[in-house]
Amino acid sequence: MSKYNYPTYKIIIAPDSHKTQGLQAGDVVRRQYRDGNNLIYSLMIVLENGTDVINGKESHYFTGALVEGDAPQNGELLDFVRMTNLFNPERGGALYLTASDSASPYLDVIDGMATEHSLCRMEKNRRICAGEVFEFPITGRVSYPERVVISYRIRASRPLSGVPLSFGYSDGGETDGTDVVTVTTGWEYKLTLITVDYPPQYARRLTIAPVLSGEDWCEMSDLNIVRLSSIATFSDSTKARVGKISGIIDPVFGILDGYGAYFQSLYATRNVNIAGTLTAGDESGFASTFYVGKIHKNVIPDSVGCCFSGGITVEENSPAGIGRVVQVDGDAELAVQSVEWRREHTGQQYNFSVWIKSDAGILSFYQDEHFIREVETEAAGEWRRYKVVFTIEASERPTFTIGVKSALTGILLTAPQMESGERISQYQPTDGRLSYTEDYGAWFCKGGIGGTIQNPLLRLNEDGSICSRDGSFVILPDGTGHFAGGKFSWTDKDIVLKDITIRWGEMDDETKENILSQTAAYTVEILTDNGNHFINGEIATILTAYVYKGSEEITETLPDNLFHWKRTSANPDGDTVWNELHAGIGRRLAVSDEDVDRRATFTCEVTINT
Repeated sequence: MSKYNYPTYKIIIAPDSHKTQGLQAGDVVRRQYRDGNNLIYSLMIVLENGTDVINGKESHYFTGALVEGDAPQNGELLDFVRMTNLFNPERGGALYLTASDSASPYLDVIDGMATEHSLCRMEKNRRICAGEVFEFPITGRVSYPERVVISYRIRASRPLSGVPLSFGYSDGGETDGTDVVTVTTGWEYKLTLITVDYPPQYARRLTIAPVLSGEDWCEMSDLNIVRLSSIATFSDSTKARVGKISGIIDPVFGILDGYGAYFQSLYATRNVNIAGTLTAGDESGFASTFYVGKIHKNVIPDSVGCCFSGGITVEENSPAGIGRVVQVDGDAELAVQSVEWRREHTGQQYNFSVWIKSDAGILSFYQDEHFIREVETEAAGEWRRYKVVFTIEASERPTFTIGVKSALTGILLTAPQMESGERISQYQPTDGRLSYTEDYGAWFCKGGIGGTIQNPLLRLNEDGSICSRDGSFVILPDGTGHFAGGKFSWTDKDIVLKDITIRWGEMDDETKENILSQTAAYTVEILTDNGNHFINGEIATILTAYVYKGSEEITETLPDNLFHWKRTSANPDGDTVWNELHAGIGRRLAVSDEDVDRRATFTCEVTINT
C-alpha cells in the first residue's frame, strides 16, 4: 500500500481550567468512555506541545496524530491518558482501569508496549555525511495489511527539503510505502505510518536518504519502529492485573480466565497464607523444580513421552523443561486414560492443556469422537500453552483419547496435561506411573533438606542423585550408591564391604544354599528363543517361564494351570481379553504379530500355594 495520511488535531485546555498539560512528543495517548450505548475511543500520538494565549490567559495544548479510532469533536470529553512513549521508557508505564471493555472489570498495570515489541529501536544517535544514507534493518516479520509506526528525531547541518523515506524489502524488490521529510538545523520529531501490503516472508528495512555534499551532515536519534497493534492493544504488555483475568495470555499458564490476580513479580512480607497448591518453577514453566500440593493432578500416565499418534520426535527443548517434543502433520490423537477411567468420570469437567508451536491457524480439539472447541494459534513460530475445557462424554471407542485436527503441518507438541476443573495449573510431568491419591505432599528436583540453602545436610542434585553434605552417603540415579565414604557400596548385583566384594556367582553351592534356605524366595525367569525386541510385522518367538525356589528350579514340578500369561499394551480392554485367553496355558507361550499392536510387554504369573 503506501503511507497512511493521518489527520492531526490540536487539543486545547480551557484557559480557566485547573488542568495542566504534561504530555510530550512521542507520547501515545488514549481516551475511552461510554456515551449512552456508544463507545468513544481515540488513539493519538503526540507530535508537539505548547502554550497559546486566549483572552489574555495561557492555554496549554498538544497536537496529536489520530492513528486509530474516533475523531475528537467539540463538546466531547477530551481527557487523554498517556499509555506509553515511543522512545522514552521512563514514560512507558500506565494504569488502565476499565468496566466497559470486554471481559471487564479489571485494573491493569501495563508497560513496555512500544519498547518490548519494537521492530527496530535506536539506542544511540547516528550521524551520516556526504555519500551516506540511513538504513535500518527490521527484526521480525510484518504481515499485510499491517500498519507500522516510524517515530524518530532528526536534524542536519543545513535545512534539507524533500528527503525521501522508504519502507520495504531489504533487497529493494518491493516498497510498502514512502514519505518525504523536511529537516531543519534543530531537533524535530517526525512520525510516519506505513500500511504493509506485501507478504511477510521477506525481510524489511527503513531507508532515509538525504542528499549531502561537502561538510554536510545529518543526524537521527530515538528511532523506533513498532506495529500499530502493539501500542493500540496491550494484552502482551500487562505486567499485573486485578479483577477478571480472562484474556491474559501467559507463556507458562496459557490463557487465563475467571477472577483473580496476575503478577509477573510478587513480593510479600509478614504473613503469607496459602490454601491449596504452591508451585515454584523456572520462568519457562518447569513446575517440577518445587511442588507442594495435591500429589495426583495430571491424569495422563505418560505426559513426558507425549505419545501423539504419528508424532515424530524432534531435537528441540520443551518449554516446560522436561519431556519429548513431537511433530505432527494434520490430525493426531493422544491416549490419555483407560476406558474404565472414562466410564467412572463421565459427566465430570476436565481441562486439557498442551504446549504448541506452529504456524498461525486453527486447531480443533476432540474428546474421542466428540468435538470440544477450536483454538487459534496466533503466535506463529512461538511456543504457547493452550487449553480446552470439556465435560467428559461417554464413548464406545476402545481408548480414551484427546484428538487434534488441523490443516496445518509441522505442528510441534509437548507437555500435555489433563486435570480436573476448568482452571489450568502449572505443568506436572508424569512418566508412566500415577499415584492415585487425594493426599497433599511435596516434591523437589533440586536443592536439599536441612542445614543451609547453599550447604544442605541432604543434597538433591540436578542429575537426580542424592547425597549427604560430606559425601558419606550417595544414591546415584541408576540405583547404585554407597555409605561411609565408599566403605559400604552396592549395585543391583553386588555388595562391597570395604575391600571385600560379595558376588553371588563366586559363592560355592553350599554357601548359596545356606543363604537361600533362609529366604526360600520364589522367582520366575522368562527366556525367549528369538531375542527380546521385534519390529511390527516380523514377530515370532517362544517365551518360556522357569520357576526357582531359591537356587533350585522347580518348573517341572508345577502343573500347567498355574502359569498365567499377561500382556500390557496401549489397549487395556484388549489386554483384559487376551489375559483371560492365556490363563493357565503352561510354561510356554508362542508370540506372533497377532499378539502385538505397535508395542506390548509380556509377563508370566505363577500361582503357588505354600
